[in-house]
Amino acid sequence: MKKHTHLGKVIVLFMALCLLGTLFLAGSMSGETVTSVGLSPSSQTVSAGSTFTVDIVVDPQVPIAIAGVQANMSFDHELLSANSVTEGTLLSSSCTTFFMPGTKDNTAGTITGMACAVLGNCTASSPGTFARITFTAKTSGGTSQISLSNVKVLDTDVTAVPISVTGGSVTVQVEPTPTPTPGPGISITISEGWNFIAGPDRTMSVTDALASISGKYLWITTCDPSESPAYKTYVPSNTSDSNLTQMDRLHGYWIFMTQGEILTYPE
Repeated sequence: MKKHTHLGKVIVLFMALCLLGTLFLAGSMSGETVTSVGLSPSSQTVSAGSTFTVDIVVDPQVPIAIAGVQANMSFDHELLSANSVTEGTLLSSSCTTFFMPGTKDNTAGTITGMACAVLGNCTASSPGTFARITFTAKTSGGTSQISLSNVKVLDTDVTAVPISVTGGSVTVQVEPTPTPTPGPGISITISEGWNFIAGPDRTMSVTDALASISGKYLWITTCDPSESPAYKTYVPSNTSDSNLTQMDRLHGYWIFMTQGEILTYPE
């Protein structure tokens, strides 16, 4: 009788383990326990020659608590150059950590061996930044894909947890070279359609500055992020809604011409 009772307990325990395994598989398949690893921002546009950052972010899903992360990164070496890798606050905000910035190779366009692990009995379960990479955009324009590989997220048992990994992109924008600023009374030739021109040598009203091509342009606009609004436009056919009133040598301007013409700023 006791033998049958013991066998019954074993069968019940086996059934319970099978049920837990089924629930675990269902949770993994539904994505409820998958930790996401990605980039922030996932895409951005930067100016040639500028410095910017890309964060590798980790979002642990309940009930997962993590104790370590590792990753490699690749990018277009013709467009970007990696400057530095620094630790984020994913683990360091609540734990003592050991961080490895990895090895940068700007010839191959890779960063390999980035890793971070907690020291002692400590874990993290809130979203955060694993590593921050600082880049400099080179002088060529284009879009660089940024990919993550060999990504592992470890729990307290040093076991890799299920993850989903997404990359991103950076577009390097090269500003057009404006037509050299003409001095007073000096003429420049502009073509039909869009032209990028420098402003006059001194500040003057739009109508005075463009008097020599009056009636031959439809639109002129400029952008200055330090001002509000940043974009200012003058439309000769709709002056009441135009907010660009003056031109000067500190700004460049896009102008749409109905025909080719010679622009001469007043003396």
